[in-house]
Amino acid sequence: MDPEAQSYVDALHNLWEQARQALKDLPPQALDWKPLPKDTNSPAVIATHMCGSMAFGVYQSLTGVDVRRQRDAEFRATAQTAADLLALIDKAEAQCREALGRASPSALGETFAPPGRDPMSRRGWLQRSLTHLGTHVGHLQLTRQLWEAQK
Repeated sequence: MDPEAQSYVDALHNLWEQARQALKDLPPQALDWKPLPKDTNSPAVIATHMCGSMAFGVYQSLTGVDVRRQRDAEFRATAQTAADLLALIDKAEAQCREALGRASPSALGETFAPPGRDPMSRRGWLQRSLTHLGTHVGHLQLTRQLWEAQK
């Protein structure tokens, strides 16, 4: 794998591991719990959105394969078990690794024009996607802390 692509894989793996730790051992009632009734998301929603965002932001942007993302549905997600969400994360990480494994330095420099957004290099889009994922990992960690504090 190209060293630059490997650096993205490593950074993503670190973020995915933090997300796994935030979900690990959460009881079923915590998965759909929201800290506030309005304008906050449950761990299930956050994790589902993270995976959908990265499927688009990394896999589709690098491979051109339409992941048929349904962003609005991500915000209605529920989960029965933490294992369900961990499986989503495993799949998303594998997709990212696969796409980056095929990425050449020249491909990372090519322009990507996401719908409704200004065109930018795939490299720039990957950096934006990593930042977006990191923000949501923080949301997930904070939501877990709030869940544990209210018990």
